[in-house]
This record gives sequence, structure tokens and C-alpha cells, in this order.
Amino acid sequence: MNQNTNVTEYATARDDAQESALPWSYRQRPWLRYLIDVVSGAALGIVGTFAHRMGAAQNIPYGLVLALLLVALGAWSARSRDGVAGFALYFIASTTVLYFLALRSGDVLIAAGFASDSLPFWSQHVGYSWLFGVVVVQLLLLVFPRRFFSMPTRRVDRRKSGNDSGTDD
Repeated sequence: MNQNTNVTEYATARDDAQESALPWSYRQRPWLRYLIDVVSGAALGIVGTFAHRMGAAQNIPYGLVLALLLVALGAWSARSRDGVAGFALYFIASTTVLYFLALRSGDVLIAAGFASDSLPFWSQHVGYSWLFGVVVVQLLLLVFPRRFFSMPTRRVDRRKSGNDSGTDD
């Protein structure tokens, strides 16, 4: 009689045998992980700059919320993957790209510094909220404790049968 039982194993980031439990970017060499931090910071700075104005004309700034959430998730990943050094590279890349786009594009990509009675509140203020929000969100993540940035253990379920003969009955 075959009796299947569930055996739960816990794979942690420290187990060499279970290294595949970590995401791809966490298993790379340090220089490549740092490059991932820089590229993801620059990419999220660009994507967030284009996305932050969504909904502002209707006074519902869902684009700003989503863009800040993306930046926060990227910063969490960078610090979780490479510690404060990776976080610093991510922070520098994202803010450099963001402020470069703000200074070079004029008011086209990041509209800031105007007042109008005919425009909704968020249409007028979403640009400044994006420029300052990116810095504030990332600096808030910098002061969180180290344990907040640890990779959680991943549960791996494997089935073992009562009959370990290797045949299917």
C-alpha cells in the first residue's frame, strides 16, 4: 500500500544546495549585481517620469502612486541584493536620470512651478511631488533596519511515497 506524505523543506539563502531558491539577480557575481542596480535605477527613473502624470488631470494621481511604488520596490531589491552599496548605486542612478530628464525636457515631462485656477490640484503639483517623492521614499527605505531587507525563506513541497522502491504501483 502506497501512502503519500508531504515533506516540507525550507530553503534559505544560506544553503548552497538550495541556491536556486534565490531570484536570478541575487545569484550573480557582485559586479553584475551592481550593474543590475544601476540599470534598474535608471530604467525606473525613466519609466516613473513618464508614468507619474497619469490621472493627475482628473485629480486622481494613480500614476504618481504607482511610480513611487515601483521606485520603492526597486530600492528594496537593490538593498536586499547588495546592501547599502547597491542601494546607493540604485539611488544615484534613479535620481540622476530623473533630474536629468527634468532639467533637459523643460516642462514637457515634469510639469512643475506653475499655478492656475483652471487646472486641478494634482495637475499643478504632481511634478514636484514626483521630484521630491523619489528622494523621500528612497531615504525612508535607507533608515529601515537590515532585517527588513532579508530574503524570505521559500517553502519547497516535495512528495515522498511510503514505498521508496522507485516503481509506480
